Amino acid sequence: MGASLSKNKLDKAHQFEEKMNARRNTEKEAAISRMQNGSDVKSELPYIDFAKHLEHIGDHALNIAQALRLIKYKN
Repeated sequence: MGASLSKNKLDKAHQFEEKMNARRNTEKEAAISRMQNGSDVKSELPYIDFAKHLEHIGDHALNIAQALRLIKYKN
């Protein structure tokens, strides 16, 4: 296959995942704050879902990066 990932790029993948988690927290907190200030729960659900999916994207990206890193050392 020939695919591999350097330690530097794996570190960047970790940083990306951490940024996605931080963004998820920011979006979720903002939606909760808006609901506490009277915003309709139904209108905030897309933001909460967005935050959840954003975290999953970060998780999957990190999983791919880790798998690519392992390929380098198994071949």
